[in-house]
Amino acid sequence: MTSRTDAGRAGGSPATRDEPLTFVAIGLGPFNLGLACLTDPIPELEGAFLEARAQFDWHPGMLIETSRLQTPFMSDLVTMADPTSRFSFLNYLKQSGRLYSFYIRENFYPLRTEYNAYCRWAASQLQSVRFGHRVESVTYDDAGGSYVVTARLPDGSTRQFRGRHLVLGTGTPPYLPECCQDLPGDAIHSSSYLSAKEALQAKRSITIVGSGQSAAEIYHDLLQDIDRHAYSLTWVTRSPRFFPLEYTKLTLEMTSPDYCDYFHALPPATRDRLLASQHALYKGISSDLIDAIFDLLYVKKLSHPCPTRLMTNTEVTGVDYDPGRRSYTLRLRQWEQDTHFTLDTEGLVFATGYRYQVPRFLQPIRDRIAWDSSGRFDVARNYTIDRWRREIFVQNAELHTHGFVAPDLGMAAYRNSWIIRELLGREHYPIERRIAFQEFGAPRDATRETSTSGGRTTPHRIVFARRDHRLGDFALRELDPTADAKLLHAWVTHPKAVFWQMQDASIADVERTYAHIAASPHHDAYLGLHNGEPTFLVERYDPAHSEVARFYPVAPGDVGMHFLVAPTERPIAGFTRAVIVTIMEMLFADPATRRVVVEPDARNHRVHRLNAAVGFHVAQTIHLPTKQALLSFCTREHYLASPARTSAGVA
Repeated sequence: MTSRTDAGRAGGSPATRDEPLTFVAIGLGPFNLGLACLTDPIPELEGAFLEARAQFDWHPGMLIETSRLQTPFMSDLVTMADPTSRFSFLNYLKQSGRLYSFYIRENFYPLRTEYNAYCRWAASQLQSVRFGHRVESVTYDDAGGSYVVTARLPDGSTRQFRGRHLVLGTGTPPYLPECCQDLPGDAIHSSSYLSAKEALQAKRSITIVGSGQSAAEIYHDLLQDIDRHAYSLTWVTRSPRFFPLEYTKLTLEMTSPDYCDYFHALPPATRDRLLASQHALYKGISSDLIDAIFDLLYVKKLSHPCPTRLMTNTEVTGVDYDPGRRSYTLRLRQWEQDTHFTLDTEGLVFATGYRYQVPRFLQPIRDRIAWDSSGRFDVARNYTIDRWRREIFVQNAELHTHGFVAPDLGMAAYRNSWIIRELLGREHYPIERRIAFQEFGAPRDATRETSTSGGRTTPHRIVFARRDHRLGDFALRELDPTADAKLLHAWVTHPKAVFWQMQDASIADVERTYAHIAASPHHDAYLGLHNGEPTFLVERYDPAHSEVARFYPVAPGDVGMHFLVAPTERPIAGFTRAVIVTIMEMLFADPATRRVVVEPDARNHRVHRLNAAVGFHVAQTIHLPTKQALLSFCTREHYLASPARTSAGVA
């Protein structure tokens, strides 16, 4: 039996040149800017936010005058974490003298230009933000226990920042389909639309390729001027129709902590399949914009034909450029009819979205990062990508692990609240966990049947859950020897798990051990979850059928227990105590349990102190085949009166 260290994070004193910052954040989009605002009033957190640009600019090429956000104003930088923050959008309106105008406007959705101005206002008040700092490399200093971030300044000089943690908010660069990359001529991505708009409108024909909000906004903007500039305008999308963004209230519950927990717990292949079917949840077009486009087309075609075409079910398979004519020939396929044809156009706009790319500056610390089988970040539920170290966080790089809520502005403050909790080792901004009326997975108290390698089925269900007032949700589910073997192997063979006595075990050994336990009528194993993420292991056994029965008279109601907390290099203050309280609550939830029996290794002094805190008393030293142990007991009465339970706020 072993446990995670309860050492708290050192904090309080300001960082000096020789002392690393709490964190260095790279990139300053809305997500990292929100983190800057939320950490600003917390004296224990000292961070630096490095941004290559000279000022904040959020998709400047798409700041069309009438375009608005697809989320309400409460999805600002801070409100969903701290409605009282001075960095709220409403405070910005008040300070800029426009609060009453916004109130009279009666529209919850800010204009994009307005949101960009709000973000600039917030950034101007933050001393932690460093514009004009282009990060070139990130290394790790083993001696100093910190990350070294080297940034190049506009004058060509470099500057280094040291931080115990990293927060990657580098954004998602523009994406072009493979057949459309590196094109000659002046084809553009939608991210450059406004700067290229005048040149586009001087052409005789313009084609937009794409299916989402950006494509619709550009089409509507160019359609308004089609008579004045006399160009033809074509919109090509491979989608079967112009999908509206799903915005019904029960659908909106999917942008929630509940759904994020559910999605993250799914197998990776299932998550990938789900994302491919959910485009209408986060890539659709605002329904009022679709209506506005139809109404504008109706008006334009009242008096004369309007030279515009909308083509659905049509994908681009290739593009050729004629430098003499300065025009493009698109090779297209109507995929429902399987018909191939071509389209000539002078102007070409790709509204094909954005995709995450791993920054090159991470190459020196690549071995500290967890990767999935597809070469993507293996993002843990707490938004870290370095497993148990809990040192490197990502913003909007977790679409494949956390679902379509990753780029949602409304979930940004929620994610930042998680990151801040991990940095502090305590919950500073209360994190909502259960907000949805609907249930996304099987009921917690339901029994799920999952196949094992032997062909039989074993129950796989939540057996106990509680909420800790400070650290969040804890739960125990029945362990699956086959599915959980790889995870458990990483735990039990870790140097910090030496008292678990499985240092040399293989994955097959671990699977066999827990398959044997699952088959025993006198022994059970459970996987412990913290906020949905596996973090500890529990075994419950009948002492009458164990080695300890030789050393004391087993009484009715005695229950034996072992537990192991996943090794970590980023301990959370009070975590292990919260784990053992959860375990004891689970054991004593059975009214037949009168006393809990443990026999930890005599050398495991840390666990002896922890056991004492929940009411265990040492009875004697015993000699088991593999260790010298302290046989200890905790009655129900001693546990209920223990200081650990009293201070835990058990619920």
